[in-house]
Amino acid sequence: HPKNVIMLTCDAFGVLPPIARLTPAQAMYHFLSGFTSKVAGTERGVTEPEPTFSTCFGAPFMPMRPEVYGNLLRAKIAKHGATCWLVNTGWTGGAYGTGSRMPIKATRALLTAALDGMWPQPLPAEAKGAGDKIKAKAAEKGVKVSDEAVKQAVLDSVRALMIIRAYRIRGHLAADLDPLGMRDETAHPELDPKSYGFEESDMDRPIFIDNVLGLEIAPMRQIVEIVKRTYCGTFALQYMHISNPEEAGWLTERI
Repeated sequence: HPKNVIMLTCDAFGVLPPIARLTPAQAMYHFLSGFTSKVAGTERGVTEPEPTFSTCFGAPFMPMRPEVYGNLLRAKIAKHGATCWLVNTGWTGGAYGTGSRMPIKATRALLTAALDGMWPQPLPAEAKGAGDKIKAKAAEKGVKVSDEAVKQAVLDSVRALMIIRAYRIRGHLAADLDPLGMRDETAHPELDPKSYGFEESDMDRPIFIDNVLGLEIAPMRQIVEIVKRTYCGTFALQYMHISNPEEAGWLTERI
């Protein structure tokens, strides 16, 4: 599986940087928006750059809804730990007519540096925080853990939190709303632990989730049972639209 995912865009406004490392959320945004520019020589009748949006960078060829592909991308990134890059081959130093086209040599050099690992992935703040807490818990119990074990534990924690968030946002798609059993069951990869790298043999491994579900530590099997019971039953409560954190917290505590 690839360790790097490259998205190409052509920014005719001279705003986007030559290259940017994207978070999974940013990767989904750029993938779903598909921003680029039509330029002369690529489409008939185009004489100067025209900004355009093509969902998933290929809207005419996508038979399913865009969010299906976006969630698949997010799940694959989480499962395989891929790094996403946005490479801009458009204009620098200003928009078209003012700036100049991105030098191909510069693009090649930047892309080579990214693929060769010259810019290592910084540790996300939440991942570092989880690692520190895991080390502290191990120290309290007098257990010595290796850096590799902490890394695996942090990865489990981050992926578990991603699954919990996926159920909070998309769990309604798997809700039990068909008492007559007339609807065909549709697979939702973003709600499947396997999409995040959890196989059957991993389902009972303890995972540090820092009281997100009211539990400090829980195996993936228990996590899935809780989120399915909460978000996929016969009754659902939508609160993600509530911007007031106190009001949303009040509801969350009582679900």
